Formats: sequence, C-alpha cells, structure tokens
Amino acid sequence: MSIFSPTRPSATSPDGTRNARDEVAELIGDDSYRYYPRAVELVIRSQVFSRNGLRDALRLDQKTANDLTRGLEAQHVIAAGGADELREVLIPLDELGATLSGLR
Repeated sequence: MSIFSPTRPSATSPDGTRNARDEVAELIGDDSYRYYPRAVELVIRSQVFSRNGLRDALRLDQKTANDLTRGLEAQHVIAAGGADELREVLIPLDELGATLSGLR
C-alpha cells in the first residue's frame, strides 16, 4: 500500500458482517460522515426531516446535506422522497440510543 493511494479498510467485520458506520461512511464519504451521527440524532429527536432544515440546523453546505440525506435514506432513518419535501422519520425516539450505538 502506497502512502499516495491509501485504501479504506474493509467495511466487513471478521465475522463477515458490515457495520452501519462503515457502510454509511463508504456511501457518503468521510468528510460528510463526520456530521452523520449528529444528523441522525437531530432527525430522530425532532421526528421531522427536510434536507433544507437539516442543512440549516447543522450549518452545512448543499453537497454535505445531500450526502447525509442519502445516508439517512440508505439506513432507513427517513423515508425516500423528493429533493425538498418533508420526509417521514422511520425510527421512533425510543430507539435513538440503540441507533447511535450502532454508529460507533
């Protein structure tokens, strides 16, 4: 492995399963992932989601908000939908702790 072409460690654990953190980081990139746990907590606590609301609440640029939305959809935190519409939050508030612990 060259220092000029680093490779991402596999998102597969020794028992062959993939963890949520690595799956999402692989999907949205490390730059956007650093905001992902905060986004998950915000969305589940508020039980409401819109891409623009997320962008404003976390003071993100549009690309990062789009990446986080893609990750939230892929992990079934929010329902799929159009670019600027409100989305249903699929994880109830009482599952917040378990959801966040899966991202560590």
